[in-house]
Amino acid sequence: YFGNNYGVFHSENGGLSTQVQNTNFMNSYILDMEVKPINNNIIYAAGSQGLWKSIDGGQNWDNIIREFLRVVKCNPKHADTIYFGGRDLWRSFDGGDSFERIAFPLYSTLTDIAINPNETNVLYYKMDIDGVTLIYKSTNYGDTWELVFSCNDNYSYREIAIDPIHPDTLYIGQFRSLDGGNTWEDIFDKKILAVHPFNSNILYATEGSYQNVHNTLEVSYDWGETFEILTEYNNGPLPNENIYCFRF
Repeated sequence: YFGNNYGVFHSENGGLSTQVQNTNFMNSYILDMEVKPINNNIIYAAGSQGLWKSIDGGQNWDNIIREFLRVVKCNPKHADTIYFGGRDLWRSFDGGDSFERIAFPLYSTLTDIAINPNETNVLYYKMDIDGVTLIYKSTNYGDTWELVFSCNDNYSYREIAIDPIHPDTLYIGQFRSLDGGNTWEDIFDKKILAVHPFNSNILYATEGSYQNVHNTLEVSYDWGETFEILTEYNNGPLPNENIYCFRF
């Protein structure tokens, strides 16, 4: 599944062919999608016109909330618990049937939510405000939050990458934390995109800061000591945004 400015699309052959699945959709620009753990017939789509839910694999959609949203995430162990946000941060314990706005220290644009896969009470959200990237952490499912990261030039960072084997190891841009976000080290000249799901030594990244184009997808097999280029892409319409995110 993927979403764009035209709605939601679906492929059952690895992306070789796709079909649009916009039944009941209004003109919704989709910015994030999440498939529910355990039951993959349930899909959430977040975008400019709110949060949408499908219970039949994307064939039909219902609007849950009319609120500008950039991200939606499911709790990997408690799949009916979902978090979604844009200008505010919301939480639902029943798969979106009911929801509540939860503690949110600043009014700004929320751009990512990350959940510790082992201790799902531990959450992180990322926001960008006036050229500064901020990351907040909660240890109680989002009831309260504390600031754990702040750095200028938010264009240098993308999503929060959690090591799935050692989830106290986090990455944001060129920074790494080994203690769940309490302290950070600025050690890379790359922007870390993802950690391999079965090998913590394998990292994927793209090069440079905002002033450099992000055209390469690179891999490290030695926990970021060295990187090699896997592929390069130079034909995007926005030269600074050719490679934005990476998924397994």
